[in-house]
Amino acid sequence: MAAAYGAAAVAAVLLVAAGLAKVVSPAPAVAAMRALRLPTSPTAVRVGAGLECVIGAWALAVGAAWSLALVAASYVAFAVFLVVATRSAAIADCGCFGSTGSPPRLRQVVLDVMLAAGAALSLAGPVRPVPTLLARSPLVGAVFVFCMVAAAFLAYLVHEAPVDEAGLS
Repeated sequence: MAAAYGAAAVAAVLLVAAGLAKVVSPAPAVAAMRALRLPTSPTAVRVGAGLECVIGAWALAVGAAWSLALVAASYVAFAVFLVVATRSAAIADCGCFGSTGSPPRLRQVVLDVMLAAGAALSLAGPVRPVPTLLARSPLVGAVFVFCMVAAAFLAYLVHEAPVDEAGLS
């Protein structure tokens, strides 16, 4: 298994989690997009969030090159959105994880670029998707899944960490 697939798997898990959060609570993403004068609606956000879930789940289940490329492209698009959003005083919540109330920050841009790079790097080598890894070596697969979920949770915490009083984070 290519070592970079671990980073791509973390990106895919986070993509699914963010998508599910927006399906449940699309209002912050709608507000952020409208603040940037992008046409949107709760239905459009839910459809896009559903696509996030499908892309992430497919990358985890199959690991096809095109699904990993779509994971990388998703994070590039999110990073571009966040760069624009960080320059707008009108956006109090980026809407990335539904209604968590996280304003757009540079650290989120950096995280999205890192996740995009991890997914893109996984295209360089052979990939054994999660189900294959679990079937071939259940113990190694279980450790991989645990580490993947833990790393995704840590990335979520970095993304959603409170802003310090000086606004430097």
